[in-house]
Amino acid sequence: MLVERFVKKNDIFVGKLITGEELIGKVVDVSESKIKISKPMCLSLSMVETNSVNHPVVMPTPWVLGIEEDEILEINKSSFIFLTKARKEVASMYLKLTSNLIIPTSDVMKN
Repeated sequence: MLVERFVKKNDIFVGKLITGEELIGKVVDVSESKIKISKPMCLSLSMVETNSVNHPVVMPTPWVLGIEEDEILEINKSSFIFLTKARKEVASMYLKLTSNLIIPTSDVMKN
């Protein structure tokens, strides 16, 4: 059963596919049974060592390697376990990776 939490056009979403992959992308359109997305990426958790200490790091990678960058994909909602709007930090990371915009951090905005 799909759990969908208020995903709408232009949202950056996160969703878990029934195959286990966790996707992030921009919602282009949503219908009753399908979702159209652009620039989909797969999220995975990896451990990175810095100063002899392991830290978990989210590693986004392109979900489909053989498509044009601006290709819009249509996926059946039945392929998802859940769909939800991405939390602010994850959406910001995604936007930095997929656009030429520079998104200021809270530290920069304080000055």
